[in-house]
Amino acid sequence: RRVNDILEAEDRETLSLLRGDWTYDRTGRAGPQIVVSPILFTQPDGTIGCYYQTRTVRASLNADDPADAPRLAALDVLDEVLHRPGVGFDLMLAAGDLLIIRNSRALHGRSPYIDQPGPKARRVLRLWVDKENR
Repeated sequence: RRVNDILEAEDRETLSLLRGDWTYDRTGRAGPQIVVSPILFTQPDGTIGCYYQTRTVRASLNADDPADAPRLAALDVLDEVLHRPGVGFDLMLAAGDLLIIRNSRALHGRSPYIDQPGPKARRVLRLWVDKENR
């Protein structure tokens, strides 16, 4: 919601582009291989949702195609807003911590790390919950 509100106040043209349909090629990854979705969208419950995997989205565009230039510029604006002080926050997880997020409601990333070999190696498990098939 915060990013949507900032763009609504500062750059409605970018917001409009981000709310239009985008096609992502996810070939070789889990789940659907081709996804068509807006980056920012209103979910059925009225909250703002987001689908943005920057590498996937950018790789699905052609930097040499003039038709993709406005979309690439919109992504640059989005990235600038996302990296502004006060927009995001840091969260340090310790051994045994569990973080549960809904990908469409919270943009998230992680900082680089160097893993320890052996029994103290970092273990990350993922769980996908499909509310449609409960």
